[in-house]
Amino acid sequence: TLQVNNFTTDIKDGEAYLGLMSQLAPHIVTRAMLAERDPRRRAEMIISAATQLGCNKFVTKPEDILEVSVQSPLKHTHLKLIY
Repeated sequence: TLQVNNFTTDIKDGEAYLGLMSQLAPHIVTRAMLAERDPRRRAEMIISAATQLGCNKFVTKPEDILEVSVQSPLKHTHLKLIY
């Protein structure tokens, strides 16, 4: 179980995204994806899964996940990846 306490440091490694997406779309997010240890590769997988789900409007490249900061305008749109 992953716990998210804030929408910057807790989500920038992509683990929370994949965990949530695996619950919403287990037919797309595989166990191998959940086991990926490399944050960049994990971010690429998130983008791929989001594209398959048709929900990659705001987060379109791995850097959108990996480089989010408190000042980033994307910190407010991270959840929109799931919508």
